Amino acid sequence: MNYLGQLIIVFSLLAGCSLKKASVGMAAGIFEDAAYEIETETDWEHFKNSLPAMIKILESFYFIDPANKNILAVLMKAHAAYSFAVIETNLLEAKMCHFGSAKINELKERASAGHGKAIFYGNLFLKENGLDLTKLNKAKRKGNLSALLKRELGVEKKELDFLFYYGQAFATLVNLQKNNSLLVAQMPIIKGIYDYICEVNPNLHYGACNLFYASYENSRPKMYGGNPEKAKEIFLSSIEKYENNIFNHYFYLEQYLLPLEKKEEIKREMSAIKDKIEKWERTISIESVLTEKYPRFNESNFFNTLARKRYSLLNKCL
Repeated sequence: MNYLGQLIIVFSLLAGCSLKKASVGMAAGIFEDAAYEIETETDWEHFKNSLPAMIKILESFYFIDPANKNILAVLMKAHAAYSFAVIETNLLEAKMCHFGSAKINELKERASAGHGKAIFYGNLFLKENGLDLTKLNKAKRKGNLSALLKRELGVEKKELDFLFYYGQAFATLVNLQKNNSLLVAQMPIIKGIYDYICEVNPNLHYGACNLFYASYENSRPKMYGGNPEKAKEIFLSSIEKYENNIFNHYFYLEQYLLPLEKKEEIKREMSAIKDKIEKWERTISIESVLTEKYPRFNESNFFNTLARKRYSLLNKCL
């Protein structure tokens, strides 16, 4: 069933109910809890095709109850995840396979718009919790951003996940729109958000903190404090510590080695990633379904799925 059919069913159920917000609130809570299932997905194409339907249903809920925190949080996460995992993957393919500037610019704008939507819903979520960018900026300047986030949002997984995806959407949008000084000016807040969540849970998403800090060091010119050598250290440390998350290894290849055009190192790391993917694929094979070893609900599955998809594009286009 396509998302239009799903929407018709949703509105049919809600139309005769005088307590629409209560109904939406119950459904939103289910969506928030169930959203973690996405992290177990092993099929990139299935993810790409199914998430837009979920987003449209959630946006219909938002239309009915725009102040619902659960809806805002899941919408933010869904837009950020889809933009990063799907649109930016397509953008990578366009760049590596030389699709031309028109296609690259189109995908860049789509990715920017998707992350912009994530930030929009994220800002509304912050507002419902008594926060906004002005308050975050002020707290960052005073050196008490972590205290503010802990007091207003707390340290539970859902809140840390919100901050992770919110920070990721902001950081990626800055990377896509490097000439936008207003966006670039938000980097101290983004860094402060990651400092907080990575202090509370340094193992969040099996190396996500390491990848942020490595990218942060690698993306800035040395004259502005960037440190490529330190970035490489962090990347390699993350690969070793979180060996079951292949995306750590892949991201090192994409973000660090490819720009440097180190052909021998690229060739070596491509081979190592291929071996890891093949090893992981054996754990999700048809044969493994018949055993208790099948890791259907392994939270690193989707990171591996994304690494496999992007690796396949590099392998095709390099």
